[in-house]
Amino acid sequence: MLHISDVSAGGNSRQHNGNHYGDTNNHYTNVYPPLLRLADDNIEQRETRNIALIRAAGEGQTRRVEKLLRDGADVDYQNNYGTTALHEAAFSGFEDTVRALLHAGADVNAFDEVWGVPLGLAAMKARANVVRILLASRAGVDRPAGALGTPLHAACFSDDSAVVAIMLQALNPSRITQQLARVADSVVKYLDAAGSFGNTTGITGAGSQIETPADIRRSARAQSRRTFYSPLQVTARYNRTRVIEPLLEAGAADKLISSRGRAANNPVHKAARLNHAEWLETFLRLQPQYHSFIGLDWSEGRLSSLSVAVYRHSFDCLECLLRRNASNIDAQSTDKENRSETALFAASFESNPRCLDLLIAYGANVDLPNEALGLTPIMEAARRGHVACVRSLIKAGASLSAPAVSANPYRYNALHLAAQHDHVESIKVLLEAGMDIDGTDSYGDTALMHAIYTNSCEAMGALLHAGASVSPRNSVGQTAVDIIDLVCGEEIHARFTLEQDRIMAEATTKP
Repeated sequence: MLHISDVSAGGNSRQHNGNHYGDTNNHYTNVYPPLLRLADDNIEQRETRNIALIRAAGEGQTRRVEKLLRDGADVDYQNNYGTTALHEAAFSGFEDTVRALLHAGADVNAFDEVWGVPLGLAAMKARANVVRILLASRAGVDRPAGALGTPLHAACFSDDSAVVAIMLQALNPSRITQQLARVADSVVKYLDAAGSFGNTTGITGAGSQIETPADIRRSARAQSRRTFYSPLQVTARYNRTRVIEPLLEAGAADKLISSRGRAANNPVHKAARLNHAEWLETFLRLQPQYHSFIGLDWSEGRLSSLSVAVYRHSFDCLECLLRRNASNIDAQSTDKENRSETALFAASFESNPRCLDLLIAYGANVDLPNEALGLTPIMEAARRGHVACVRSLIKAGASLSAPAVSANPYRYNALHLAAQHDHVESIKVLLEAGMDIDGTDSYGDTALMHAIYTNSCEAMGALLHAGASVSPRNSVGQTAVDIIDLVCGEEIHARFTLEQDRIMAEATTKP
């Protein structure tokens, strides 16, 4: 047996050698009861030894680990959480304890469905020296992924370039491309939970946010959506910037775009979703050709990275993308409902005036309609009552007329749409900008008629008060009064008549 530790087998655990994500070192104390003094052939005593072995390994009590092994503890025993003593020692970073366990014959590739292999845990916590020790003992870098992913996924989570470089060097050159493209099912759910072990006593010790691996399983299962992440996507998801370059140098971006020009497992979209501008800046500096591609994203559509940033209100990422290259600012992409749109249209849809103003500043076409419905950004903003966006678009010189496109055969304009959806503030802003209050669509219907069709009482009142006429007739000869008699109930009819009478009374009393 090795005798590296200077701590006695029965003494308190020593100072932990540093949690990768904590600002301070942790001090683990031996809070467990002494081993039961039972006969050597007693099953309960052997079970107690095994549990004590795992605890001692997590605390770095190397001499106690050696003594427990001499007394018959099973070096590869897995507790209820699926971890062995080697998992615990690798996670905590105690090099001498890891060596002692390996010297005693511990399975270097002991596997658990959540934790994977010890190498992955050492990589996740950026234990570079432990990683080297495990690799020297024939730990498999390309072992089947646990829920935390392959050891390479875990290394990317650590954001330690040295650990990632060690992993990449250990991969078989003929399989490195396959490993870089490999996705792990649900890896993010478990990494999110495992990352909460910021200051814990080993894997199975008590933590401030998540106390046991059982808690990790519960936390991860509460997230029902399945996720499939490659190592590069892990860096985008967690804004890990220091490991991007070694991954790209090894070819991690080689298969991001398919032969059809679409992106698969798009890390740019993931960074844009989360506003990880630092990651995006680093990636695009190294791979500028990927700044504007279209691919699968969170909404299961084919949105551009610009639109993804807009929908997620990721202003910093949007600015990064535009600063890199704004030449495709007016590209049409498709959302999950198969509606085509530009990033500016998305900003109008999403009520995102900050991103909208940025897109306008970079030269976005304010009058470009979406291909599916023929709506311009100002029409979409008015339709949804996004007054700030309406104001910005008017200030930018957006046309107030309906575009002559086949997708909008009815020639609805922004005022018609605001009236349909009862958005009074949008109506007021559009009228202040000079829209014709009695302008008609291709059927001769005015904004007042559109408000009546949809029982939009507030819009009716606002239009009447602003001077909308009830006299114009549409293509079938109906006036606004005729339409209200046909489509509205008595209550709305009475409100309409009352509003007319009130406006006429006001007009007669004016000097």
